[in-house]
Amino acid sequence: MFAEDKAAFIASLDDYRLLVVDDLGLEHSTEYAMEQMFTVIDGRYRSKKPLIVTTILKLEEIKNLPDLAYARVYDCILERCASVLFSGKNFREEKARETKGASKEIVRVHFRKTSRKNMNDKIKRMLKNGIRKM
Repeated sequence: MFAEDKAAFIASLDDYRLLVVDDLGLEHSTEYAMEQMFTVIDGRYRSKKPLIVTTILKLEEIKNLPDLAYARVYDCILERCASVLFSGKNFREEKARETKGASKEIVRVHFRKTSRKNMNDKIKRMLKNGIRKM
């Protein structure tokens, strides 16, 4: 986008009755990105329109950020938003463990009768065939 288009897009976010910012704190932490995020959050702050922000950061981390750019953004959020902690199992970690276990089993069965010498060639063929099927 050209600069004018970006500015218009950022300004248009104030038109929505509700804005949801997902995974704040995971964006690229460049000075430009933080300035854009501040513009969005500050726009919601000034318009007093509702804002929902999700983050993996803990409240203590948010309150004690060493970076001034992040602190500006999170100060506005903390003033306008009520913090709610959702705790429990991390389903992504659980799913990753299941996938890893299933992968190990597939590899174990597939390579049980394969010598180490032929294993590299077999892996290359599997990857090549897998890419063709995609």
